[in-house]
Amino acid sequence: MGAVPRSARPLQLTLALLKPDAVAHPPVLEAVHETILNNKFLIVRTKELMWRREDSQRFYQEHSGRFFYRRLVEFMTSGPMRAYILAHEDAVARWRSLMGPTKVYRARNTAPDSIRGAYGLTDTRNTIHGSGSKKMPAGTNSGTQLKNKAARMLTSCMTIPCRSRRPGRDLMLTGHWEKSGCFIGSGEH
Repeated sequence: MGAVPRSARPLQLTLALLKPDAVAHPPVLEAVHETILNNKFLIVRTKELMWRREDSQRFYQEHSGRFFYRRLVEFMTSGPMRAYILAHEDAVARWRSLMGPTKVYRARNTAPDSIRGAYGLTDTRNTIHGSGSKKMPAGTNSGTQLKNKAARMLTSCMTIPCRSRRPGRDLMLTGHWEKSGCFIGSGEH
């Protein structure tokens, strides 16, 4: 097997969590997966997750005290989720655009073709979670440690040849998650 050429531009990584409402409905799960592929994301890794209450509380700790916090924590522990590490030249912004607004009524009116516009049920059961921003200063998000732990679990120290659907378009993702410049944020729930 020959060397895999590197991409001309660096790829950015982002986290995509398919929430329990999406995972519980295989047609929705499949449609979101197809949306990821059709928008030319590379799926670096995927894993089924089942959170305990403590995991969910830490992940969404920045929202504690807000009216939806308890409902969100309970929902995120109500069933399995699917985590994706996605790669693209502009992964965070592109994924956020595909997700659409957090509030489902807004997504349906302003971005009906977005994932939340098409499949979201309520503001809590809105199908997906995505990274809040590319970078966030250390200590500004108390759930960052858990998120980075989840990212390490999904990617570990990686050198991954990524196969393209088109011959001659393969590339190599190399590096360690913490050094990749990607932040896994909970800026949107």
